[in-house]
Amino acid sequence: MKSFVVGFFCFVTLFISSPYAIETPALETKRLILRKLTIEDAQDLFAITSDKEVVKLTAINLQSTLEEAERYIESSLNQHTTLPWIVLEKTTNVIVGLCTFFDLSIGQKRGEISFVFARSAWNKGYATETAQELIRFGFETLKLVRIQGSCHPDNNQSSRVMEKCGMQYEGLLRSYKIQQGKPSDRKMYAITQRDL
Repeated sequence: MKSFVVGFFCFVTLFISSPYAIETPALETKRLILRKLTIEDAQDLFAITSDKEVVKLTAINLQSTLEEAERYIESSLNQHTTLPWIVLEKTTNVIVGLCTFFDLSIGQKRGEISFVFARSAWNKGYATETAQELIRFGFETLKLVRIQGSCHPDNNQSSRVMEKCGMQYEGLLRSYKIQQGKPSDRKMYAITQRDL
């Protein structure tokens, strides 16, 4: 029993002292502010995730009610391996997107990034700017050795964003995500410390 208690204590200490047990910090780029997602963001998030064109090639399910957006936020905030941010334009303070670090692994020093933006924010380079900041934060602050991202095979915009950030295409993962309620293949991209 004593060894179990000691082992459990060591595990809890490791988790608490790990870089992934931190509060989601505010981050900043030239044009954007990334701050922790909160339940108060539900209405703005719903405006993005209730748009069929926005979510059709993402792993975020189309949300038909504000309550669904609230549940999505609560789920994101309760995941200990997820750091969720809402993305705002600096000049307008308008919420234009959502991004996350998820599936963070303490032992393997890796994590996956994702991002989704309102249609009004498309073709402005915001996704690339956001992904570059997440990668910087992942390597410099979280001390990761691998950062990955995946997208639907038809999501050419996301593929281009990841390639611009130095992520390399690694292959097609079959039925890797449940997307809009159905199994979906994903193109996997990654960047490692060795690539820097």
